[in-house]
Amino acid sequence: MAKIFRPEPEKSSSTLRIIILLVLFLSIVVIAFFKLHLIPEPELETQPDATQQREASIPDKTDSPVNILEAEKEKSASGTLARPQTVPDFPRGSIDKEGIDYAKKGGYQKPGKDIEDKIEKVFQKKEGSHFTIKFEGGENSDIGYLISILLEEAYIKVGSDIGYYPEDRIEAVLYTLQQFTDITRAPGWAGAIYDGRIKIPIGGVTSRTSLLERVLFHEYAHALVHRLSKGRAPVWLNEGIAQHEEGAANENINQILAQITRSEKPIPLRPFEGSSIGYNNMQASVAYSVSLSATEYIINEFGISAVRRILENLGNGKTLEEAISSSLYISYEDLQGIWFMSLKRKFAD
Repeated sequence: MAKIFRPEPEKSSSTLRIIILLVLFLSIVVIAFFKLHLIPEPELETQPDATQQREASIPDKTDSPVNILEAEKEKSASGTLARPQTVPDFPRGSIDKEGIDYAKKGGYQKPGKDIEDKIEKVFQKKEGSHFTIKFEGGENSDIGYLISILLEEAYIKVGSDIGYYPEDRIEAVLYTLQQFTDITRAPGWAGAIYDGRIKIPIGGVTSRTSLLERVLFHEYAHALVHRLSKGRAPVWLNEGIAQHEEGAANENINQILAQITRSEKPIPLRPFEGSSIGYNNMQASVAYSVSLSATEYIINEFGISAVRRILENLGNGKTLEEAISSSLYISYEDLQGIWFMSLKRKFAD
């Protein structure tokens, strides 16, 4: 048999294997050290809990009218914003004919009858077919005659639109700027007010102007709304009708309404039902834009006769929800929804 040759292992190859194993071990130790102490461990991606998911799904309401009003109120209270000198006409939807203390609702407080009587004691009176105009004599006689003519025009035009012509005379009183401030105690930016009587500061008025016409048509519309609803109309509808009858273009309305449509949910009209006395310029612009838009939506879709039915229903003691549903045959909530969706479509581009 042939003998198989088996060479003896060399000592040098055994030493080499030991060295290789030591190098591998040291490499592992070094890598582990760097991983633990020098390389930051990546953060684990966690799934948001139910609360976080709900919060993330809530759209930003920064541009909604409600938040604009609240934000501007806070700024105004902190002194960041000064009260504006120019603002849309004074809101009067809930001012009672007999006089109510509005000091807690923004600073307007109708004074006692004795103050008015004292100032108006020497006033002259011009009685027309549908209006009684009171004014201080002298150079104001011509202005009193002009106001009488313009109000008669408003009686015809606004009465024709709404389909209502009061049988009793409506009183309009013309004051100097100082008298207007003393009697009404209205904010300095108020151009005129209606509180059962139309009260107008006529300082600087010398002739017929488009601004004077708009103010008088606006105030006369308030008088009709007050009579039909017996003072129960929400401010957004009251001011919407007055602006519609005034006929003036709201220069900022498209910009404001476009911002409103960014909200995912319909903008409620309820925040605009009460008095907006004390609003600053931004707040008033939002409130007046919403008021005009919602009111003209009703007029365009249901007719202005539907607006009158709402006012009459309110005057008969129905709630706003009942007045709307019985006049438009849709709920108040549905009205807000379809009005908002119409804005969405209009400003979709």
